[in-house]
Amino acid sequence: MFCYIKYAEWDEVQQVEFFSKATSVISKFSNIKCTIPENKILLVNPNCYIKILIDYVAEQVKFDFDCASLDFCNENGELLKVNDMKPCDYAINVMHAQKTYIVVKCFRNEEGIIKSIEPLLFKYSKEYTDVLPRLKKYMSSRKHLERKKKGIDDLGRAGRTVGVRKDHLKTIFLEVLQ
Repeated sequence: MFCYIKYAEWDEVQQVEFFSKATSVISKFSNIKCTIPENKILLVNPNCYIKILIDYVAEQVKFDFDCASLDFCNENGELLKVNDMKPCDYAINVMHAQKTYIVVKCFRNEEGIIKSIEPLLFKYSKEYTDVLPRLKKYMSSRKHLERKKKGIDDLGRAGRTVGVRKDHLKTIFLEVLQ
């Protein structure tokens, strides 16, 4: 039993970003062409503790936990939220055999809520351009659901949202008047 993990090493991604900015300036004046390295694939056994899997992948990726946390998403852009799991939970509960998962950097706010995510892939690769819009769509739908749970409408106002039943309209109107 195994699954695939697609990734790019943390320091290589930063170097490619630096060189791509530099070559874009230089390429205006010359015919320099830059080749982008390919993403790597890691074969892992998900039949282990999630903490062991995260630590192993972080070591392979050379991930720096100071600025962000590490998570995984499937090819549809759905986040696995492995950081919400207990360290002794098995990875096989969220990762399925022979499926491909992508390493994701998660930036969290002070409350621990994910504020932004980015796939840890080379920015100009096909995988990156495929999964980034899916991740953004997943995050925006998730934020919308969280706002709906809190009772905040799309304009940022607190209170009841639009999908209220007709029999409750009278009580809501009376609550507002009081």
